[in-house]
Amino acid sequence: MMVIHGMLSLIEELGCTSFPQNEEGTKVFEVDGVINKYSGAMPVFDIMSWIDLNIVVWKIDRMCRKVVIGNAHLSDDAREWDSVSVDHWLVRHCWTKTALAVFRCYFNLLFAAEAHDLSLLFALHYIKAAGGFDPISTMRGGGQDARVKGGSYHLSQIMAEQVQGLGSTLLLDHPVASVSQHREGDEGVTVQTRNGKIFNARYVINTIPPLQLLDIRFSPSLPPARSRLHSEFPMGRVVKCYVYYERAFWTEAGYAGEIFTNRDSVSLFLDATLAEGKSPALVGFFTGEGAKKWAMRTQEERLSEVIDIVYRATGMEEARHPVHYMDKIWMQEPFSCGCYTGVLGPGALTRAQLTFTHPFGRVFWAGTEMAQSWPGYHFIIEFIYFCFSFIIQ
Repeated sequence: MMVIHGMLSLIEELGCTSFPQNEEGTKVFEVDGVINKYSGAMPVFDIMSWIDLNIVVWKIDRMCRKVVIGNAHLSDDAREWDSVSVDHWLVRHCWTKTALAVFRCYFNLLFAAEAHDLSLLFALHYIKAAGGFDPISTMRGGGQDARVKGGSYHLSQIMAEQVQGLGSTLLLDHPVASVSQHREGDEGVTVQTRNGKIFNARYVINTIPPLQLLDIRFSPSLPPARSRLHSEFPMGRVVKCYVYYERAFWTEAGYAGEIFTNRDSVSLFLDATLAEGKSPALVGFFTGEGAKKWAMRTQEERLSEVIDIVYRATGMEEARHPVHYMDKIWMQEPFSCGCYTGVLGPGALTRAQLTFTHPFGRVFWAGTEMAQSWPGYHFIIEFIYFCFSFIIQ
């Protein structure tokens, strides 16, 4: 079983608790308007599509074994795999319409981007870093295995309190404008914020998205290859929503609350009910082009689409009568411009020819895109620990 050790260890260290993501019951996959219900880890369609799905998964895992973690551009087939998109590869290797639709939906959900916008090499590196296709695509033992009681934001609050309790300073509303490394022999870095504050330090650890680094002036300038890579690293597009009900009617009717669709809107719903069954809710994700399209609509229109999907999946009248709805358009967030992670298109990795994590003098890169294990998920935590350990040594 793949366990997200970094996050689980942090939860325990901070005195918090986790509880399993609900996946008990019937799951639903809507493909091209057709409702399919299943109970295992993978949807079951006709026998030919099922065989096709499993063969493609086997091929993906076989290719992943050849990818060099942290240095994907050094993989034996790097140039070939980086020259094509995920969609190009899927069209060549999926021989049923259903399997192709399912994998396009899967990659859209995983990266919040369309399969034709993703480098095959980048996607393979991402999947291998999570331990393979199975761990990254399943709930139990995978990236969505557990939730934090009280919400994951609670972890940030506790850590902020601990930092301030140690006499350190945590500054918000201080976006960085420039990072200047001193001349040789003068060990240090000067950071200036947009509001004119100046800070001196021995090292800087950067955790913001690569594309956001273009808004920071570095002196000396970043190497051209790294600057270009940052410029080709846009964030995924997501509108995250919560729909609340009087009761968890889906659970009572034997549904897990897990709904996949290949609509150009919400690609996934999960049960978001709190521990002990409090605040019954489903969380949904508009992703990729669907997020871009629906971000232009009103919140009322997005709610109508959400209700339609849940109603068609369950067939239950209660789905039409939520008690509350809210959503967040992550592309409008100024300091991330999207989520869950940055994505690379064909050619970007082999053009850059660099190691993501290689520091630039006294500047370290520790964003989730740089993680060697589970990038885009929880291992930014362990990677920051790695940076601190390196600096201390």
